[in-house]
Formats: sequence, structure tokens, C-alpha cells
Amino acid sequence: MELIMLKLLNKTAKKIFSIAAFFAFIAVSYTAFALPITVVGRPTYPTGGIAVNAGQSTSLTYTIRNNLNPKITLAPSLDTNSKFTYASAGSVSPITSGTCAAGVSGGNTCTIILSYTAPTNVPTPNPVLATIQFQAKAGGREGEIPAEHGTFNISSGITVLASPTYPQTVTVSTTVNVTYTIHSTVFVSVTPQLISGSTTVSAGSITQTGGTCSSGVTSGNNCTIQLTYTAPATVPSPNPATASIVFGYTGGSNTAAQTGTFNIVEPPSITLLSVITGSVNGGQSVTITGQNLTALLLKSKGIKEPNAPLSKLGVNPTVTFDGQAASIVGTPTSTQIMVTTPSDTANYLAPSSTPSGSQTVQPGASSGSAGGSGRAVNVVVTTTAGSATDTNGYTYVGLGDNYDDGIIYYLNSSDAGGKVVNKSDGSATLWAGANSYCTGLGLNWGLPDPYFNSLNGGPSNNGYVTGDFYLLCNNGSTPSNCTNAYAGMSQYYWGLTDTTVNPNGSYAWYAYFSLGYADSYTKTSAFSYGRCVQAFSE
Repeated sequence: MELIMLKLLNKTAKKIFSIAAFFAFIAVSYTAFALPITVVGRPTYPTGGIAVNAGQSTSLTYTIRNNLNPKITLAPSLDTNSKFTYASAGSVSPITSGTCAAGVSGGNTCTIILSYTAPTNVPTPNPVLATIQFQAKAGGREGEIPAEHGTFNISSGITVLASPTYPQTVTVSTTVNVTYTIHSTVFVSVTPQLISGSTTVSAGSITQTGGTCSSGVTSGNNCTIQLTYTAPATVPSPNPATASIVFGYTGGSNTAAQTGTFNIVEPPSITLLSVITGSVNGGQSVTITGQNLTALLLKSKGIKEPNAPLSKLGVNPTVTFDGQAASIVGTPTSTQIMVTTPSDTANYLAPSSTPSGSQTVQPGASSGSAGGSGRAVNVVVTTTAGSATDTNGYTYVGLGDNYDDGIIYYLNSSDAGGKVVNKSDGSATLWAGANSYCTGLGLNWGLPDPYFNSLNGGPSNNGYVTGDFYLLCNNGSTPSNCTNAYAGMSQYYWGLTDTTVNPNGSYAWYAYFSLGYADSYTKTSAFSYGRCVQAFSE
């Protein structure tokens, strides 16, 4: 009986052993035939695919898990065989970075970083479909897992649609804004911007300061980027400064470098005016001396020769006298400009700017010697580099104002000239003494001419105040009104010889302004004063 029981126990033990061995075999077999690696982390492929610019690359990171025994180390990798890893356009290739190449033990993970390179042109169809095959290696044993798939939307990215006109002329230590128009073909909204790290400038600096691109732009639309260029404190060498400007956006390629040129110039300055007084009729030649009076305007095709005449370069400075444009004579240089002064008659007579002497109130009429000081104005030279205002001042003078050692009593608009009378009387004397006194003053000084002519003007009222005598009376249209002559002329005054009534030359004209009277008298039997006059022309 005991023997029978022992045999039964042996059979039962063998069966139990056989069952345990079977399940152990199953476990080993499962381990041998299960996937050695699995992808547990992969890039996010949005609807429409990952945006990639034509000809550019983007990186893809995959996380791989070793599913084998902890004692088994694998080195998962990309199967580069084009039968298993390929794209409908472009290519997929491994990048040396990533941790899987160093191996990973069972139960742990590592990373494989790939690069997808888009074709140089947008393909058809688009987006692109890529098939990516990973494999596991362990002591020579290879194992492949189901392929991964990725989609890529290829676009031409952003392009510069419109650029500023170059060169830009900038004064030292100042700024200028330039604006670029950017066009986007990226299928998602992007924010184009200046890529500072790729943008260079030979002198000065350039930064992004405005525009609409900062709010983003969608495919097929445009936005603007405003850049501000800051010029250096001194003119650089070489000049103009050259900038290489690059735009881009996060996750996309940069644009081709845009070239900008900036001509750096010094502002003008005025040191001297050759003439500082002229009549309100204008027409006077004035030479302006200074520095940087001309700023060369560079053409977009390149720098013209620096010593070329401005007429060749197509740019001139502008010169104004109290805002009125003066005419430039000849070719200006950087240190000298010759101009013809504009008329100031309108401003001179304006009530708000009437100086102490004007054509309506005659200074010196009662003072006997003093004339008006005229109206001082600003002379401004403006170039592409800025403006300069003279420090000496320029004064317009009119009737009754001091000018040319006398007081103006007549202005001739046809030649911008006129006449002045000296400020004080000579002694009461015979005609010869008065004439000698006037000619002794030099230049063109002489006794007044009482005859009516194109220069003297006045009514042809022989026997009364005519010619110079008429003009010397500030409003002497009739004798009764000639009671307030220029420079306080209130005596009897000799004029030129009377050759009309007395051909022998023994008589000369004289006038008595307080009575508004002119007549002829013998040169040797009357005493009158000599008040000298002379003509001037600007």
C-alpha cells in the first residue's frame, strides 16, 4: 500500500514539475518575442503638419524605451535604409545628439534626435508625409518596431516685399527711421522680427522700434517692421556706413540679408556774412562763409565723387532770409555760398514788424542826424544734414534808415538801389562852398539834383520841390506837405546848377523845405546849406 502511494506521489510531482516548466517556457518565449523597444515620446504634429520653410531643417526628438531585462543594454537608432525611412519630399536623417547612441539598459529610456530637411521648393502635394523606422540592437540582434509617421507643411516663409530707399543721409549723433514691408506665406500666424544676432552695421547701431509685425501676420498677408538707425558721433571711415539687415521668426528661416547704407554728415555752421545790411528791395550779393554748408546727397547707385559740383550731384543747400528764399549764385562749396538777397518789402512794412524806420514813419526827420536801425532777420542755411542760423545777423533797411554813411530817402525797385542823404548840414555858404563840401566827402557824394528824371522821380512841378528835393521831402507831393523832410532838413539847401533857366551856369537851385519851395538863385549872392546825397546800388 505504501509503495502504491509513493508511485502516485512521484507521478503527481512530475506533473507539477512539467506544468511549472511549461509556464517558465512561456515566460521566456514571451520575453524573446515581445517588442524590444517602444516609442514613448514623440514630436507633436499639428493639423496640417509642422511648418518648415523650403530648403530649411527642423529637429525632431523621439523618446525610446528599452523593454528587455535590466541586464540587457540596447542602442536604439534610426534605420537609414531608404526602404524603411523616407519622406514624400525632403529627407529625414539622424543627428549625433541624443542619448540612445550611448546605450540604454532594460526598463529605461533614451532619446533619438532627427532632422527633417525640406525641399528647396514648395512640393506638390503639400504637406509632406514622412515614414520613420527605428530599430533596436543588442549584441548583434536587430529588432524593428512599427514605423512612425510625421507630416510637414512646407512654405516659402517670409520675404521682404518693400524696402526703404538707400542711401539715407543722417547727421552725426542723430537717428533716422526706415520701414520694411514683410510678406508671409507661413500657414500659421508668425511674428517676423529683426534678427539682432545676424544683423551687422559698420558704424552706428540699428534696432527694431516699431511696425505692425509685432502683432503677428498670417499666410498671404503683409506687416511692417520699423528700424531706427543711430548715427555715430563722428563721420566714420569709410562713409557711408553699411548695414546687413536680417529678418526672421521663431521656428522659421531667416530672410536673405538686406543691405542698407547711411551717409553720415556733419551739420552746417555759419561763421561770417560778407555784407550784413541791405535795402528792403533785396537784390544784394552776400557771401556766406562757414563749414559743411553743402551736404552731398548720395545716389542710390553708389557714392559720387566727393569733390563733384553740386549741380552734378543734383542737390543744393537752401538759404533763407527771415524765411524768404534767397537765390544761390554759382556753385556753392562746403565753406562758401554766394546768394542774392530776397525782397523784404512786405515784411518791412508789416505793422507787427515795422522797425524804427519805415516807409510811413521817417526817423531822423526831427532828430536832425539819427536814422532808423532797420529790421534784423535770421539767415538760415539748410542742407541734408540740418540747418545753421547766422550769428552776425542781417539787417534790412528802408526809407529813413541808416545806410552807407547816410539816411535812405529813395529806393529804386528796378535795380535794388537808391539814394542816401548825409546826416547833418554843412555850413551856410555860397554855392561853391556847399559844392566843395559835398564832393569832399568822396565817392559819389554831391549836391541834390532838383530835376525830375527816371532816377529822381517826383512830379515835374518846376518852381516847387522836384527831383531830389521832392524825394527828400518824406511825402512832398505838394509844397504844403513838405514840412517834414528827411534827417531834419529845415533850412535853405543848395542844389545842382540850373542850366535850364540860366545856361551860363551862374545860377543854382535851392530849396526851403519848411515852405515846400524850390527856386533858382545866383551862386555868388546867397548863402544856403549844403546837404549832400549819393546814389547806391546793391
